[in-house]
Amino acid sequence: MCLRRVETAGLLRCSLVLLRAYEGTQRATVMGCISTDPLGNKQQLGCRKDALGNLTFIFHAELAGPYRIQLSFESECGSGGPSTASSSPCGAVSQLSPAHTHHQQQQQQQQQQQQQQQQQEEDCGPSSIIIVQPNLTINGQIIPQEALSVQTVLSRCLGGIKRWWRILSNQLEIDPFFFRDEPEELAERGEDTAAAAAAAAAAAAAAAPRGEEGYRAVSAAVCMLERELGILSATDLVLNHTASNSTQHQTLLT
Repeated sequence: MCLRRVETAGLLRCSLVLLRAYEGTQRATVMGCISTDPLGNKQQLGCRKDALGNLTFIFHAELAGPYRIQLSFESECGSGGPSTASSSPCGAVSQLSPAHTHHQQQQQQQQQQQQQQQQQEEDCGPSSIIIVQPNLTINGQIIPQEALSVQTVLSRCLGGIKRWWRILSNQLEIDPFFFRDEPEELAERGEDTAAAAAAAAAAAAAAAPRGEEGYRAVSAAVCMLERELGILSATDLVLNHTASNSTQHQTLLT
């Protein structure tokens, strides 16, 4: 199965990934597929081989996070490699102290480990990243991944909560799937993001509601997003730096 991420669609979510290596399409004989989990642990993926010699690797994830996937190839080097031990004249070894001999052995082991690691890197193909989304639960029940969607709202671009209904309702009529104004997009349109942010922060600090009034504004905005616009479903709305005692980020409540 070939997965291609469409940039405008977002992330792909799937519980099982089958990776196939076709016979004769790689630079060397494929020996396996290595998966590196988010903690750095490596494991060899299980695989099956069909009558044509094509390999299908089965990827299962036990942890949420990024996984690195690499094909491993048959080594082109022979079993007999050059020795890392240095030659010495007869009788020289007996004159070495035990501490010096131990130091030499440690150096040889480090060289061998470096050579093995370098050989393993050469025997592996380019790496690909698979990001596994974490399971979200409500009252202990896992929410099916197909029931979730992620939508991003930047309060700096939308302004205060009291303006959200007008701005979001207009935008949803144009693009019901995705909306975002990044600072890069504002810069492309020739808008000065720093000046706009400073002006918005100054106006917000002077007019931001405090205490219970601010909490009621947030509650009304959440109800509006969920009931009137249908944006929120089984998700949490996270408002960073919007506490009533915050003096740095007050744009959300105006």
